[in-house]
Amino acid sequence: MGCLPSKTYILYPASQTITLELCTFCILIFMHALRKVIFAGFLVSLVLSCAYTWHAEPRTIEGREVCDPMGPFPQMIKIPVFTKAWQIMYSCDRYPQEPTAIAMSMFYMEWSRTFGDPTGRVWRALNKLMVDYDPRPKGGSAYDIAGQYRSEASYGGLALTPSYIWVKPYDDYILCESSLVHELVHISIWAIKGTDGDPDHIGSKFSGWTVDHSALVQRVNDTLCSLGI
Repeated sequence: MGCLPSKTYILYPASQTITLELCTFCILIFMHALRKVIFAGFLVSLVLSCAYTWHAEPRTIEGREVCDPMGPFPQMIKIPVFTKAWQIMYSCDRYPQEPTAIAMSMFYMEWSRTFGDPTGRVWRALNKLMVDYDPRPKGGSAYDIAGQYRSEASYGGLALTPSYIWVKPYDDYILCESSLVHELVHISIWAIKGTDGDPDHIGSKFSGWTVDHSALVQRVNDTLCSLGI
């Protein structure tokens, strides 16, 4: 077959040619507008779908423990994420279980990155932890962070057993300013050693705590403070 001719010959009146060109132009405009409508409809359906399916509250989790502001106190509330971890609350407004779970999760991530957890002992210890937020002050003899013995000290927190810690709550409700992360280090060392959580910190009487552990506490608390937790 030969090539197409270089010219196109019109066999109908010019008015019909103009009409056809206008119709073609209208069709192109219509198709362009239709594509915009379809795309806009897709975006709207996507937004509505996301807005419909996402919930801030985990309503699909059965038996979720929540603090009852009208109930008697203290209340023992399940800490999410961790299978058998609980916290004792004396007010629903002070240290809800969700911030506690976030702090514990961030602590474990930083611990794993810094020290590792090849046997899973630290994770198992966190999974069965009890956190007591009793607001009543406590004091007595203790070692400070430098390992110095103090016969009289005001406690900010205590690692009482391998699975039970007390954390003094503060009026600003910010966990990063509490001793929670500090006590989690004691619990982790206790899980590894099996005998104690190194109560004298970087002192020489007990082993376990080093300057790297103190730096870890600072890093985790800095991150929590930046998140307002």
